[in-house]
Amino acid sequence: MTSSAAPEVRPSSASAVVEAVSGDNAELLELTRACPMEGDIGLCVDRGPDFFRLCALGNAWFRVGVLRDSTGTLVGCATVAERRAWVRGQPVRIAWASDLKVHPRHRRTGAAAQLIRWIVEQSRRAIGENGPIVCTVLSGNSEMERLFPGGPGLYSIQPFARVRAHAIPVFQRPAPEPSWRIEVPARAEHPELREFWNRYASDRQLAPLAPVGLGPLPVGTGEGFSVPRHLVARDGAGRIQGFLGIWDERAVKQLRVTGYSVRLGAARTAINLLAPFIGAERLPGPGEVLRSGTVVDLCVPPTAPEVLRALLLAANRAAMGSGLSFLTLGLDVRDPLAAALRGMHAQPTDFSVCVSAASGEYGGPPLGEGLVHFEPALG
Repeated sequence: MTSSAAPEVRPSSASAVVEAVSGDNAELLELTRACPMEGDIGLCVDRGPDFFRLCALGNAWFRVGVLRDSTGTLVGCATVAERRAWVRGQPVRIAWASDLKVHPRHRRTGAAAQLIRWIVEQSRRAIGENGPIVCTVLSGNSEMERLFPGGPGLYSIQPFARVRAHAIPVFQRPAPEPSWRIEVPARAEHPELREFWNRYASDRQLAPLAPVGLGPLPVGTGEGFSVPRHLVARDGAGRIQGFLGIWDERAVKQLRVTGYSVRLGAARTAINLLAPFIGAERLPGPGEVLRSGTVVDLCVPPTAPEVLRALLLAANRAAMGSGLSFLTLGLDVRDPLAAALRGMHAQPTDFSVCVSAASGEYGGPPLGEGLVHFEPALG
């Protein structure tokens, strides 16, 4: 639920959770800005111009729930979506919970508990009593983590994996090894990429049944929606060895800096002085947008980190001069592909991947027995 709040026990004066409509957009955008992520870099997510665009990505359907207080002021929101994903080599319908946010002025009032009950009810209708409700929780979110064991009136939230978002700075780097031919695939090659995806993605828990960036745009994304730029690695015989997409998410969200820690503030000064000489973008000040690209549709066999490294080096070269400061890649912390990141100065952010069910506790096939596919772009 990558949440900004957790269920509380005190009763709330808020009304019932209802499904959001397009007229709620402006208030949802403002709520998102009011719930920043704190760390060495403080960031708030700006979902403008349309909060709902991101919700459509990778999902068969989605619902956004909103909660208002007795004066009609928006208190919090949550999103639940149905995704088709691989679980232990089988296609499964899962409910994906995200966007659980409660305005700082309304925390510890029971608002988040109401939103979670709404998520559970929507999931029950979509995938049944025992289907998996999956979410990610930012590591160190103690308010959520203390609820994992469940208890009277609470749903058991079971962490089963840890994933890491690697923010890789864009600057001058070596060219990829000549062993691999890195190309931008033509549209006519997309079926070949999807075939490669079908061969390897089913081995990764929660990988979508189809790559999110190699199909038609989701309904509701609207005009101006950018599409990922894919890169494919081929060997000397022309066979695909792996591919990924780089997506500039500006059409659906931007990261706005709220502040820097003392340590990183000093580092920012040094980085900005060096930026013109190393081909990097300057790090923005508070209130400014930190532009980044996100790796989507990562499909590289776990035994081939050298292929991923070649793709990332090519992606870095393609991103230089584009205004992107970072490329963000998501991996299971157990993934052998992480070896590709050695020496790339990637900054890590960890999340717990958790599961529950409308019955109160998930009892289906174990989800933590294989590597987990993590798409940071999809929340």
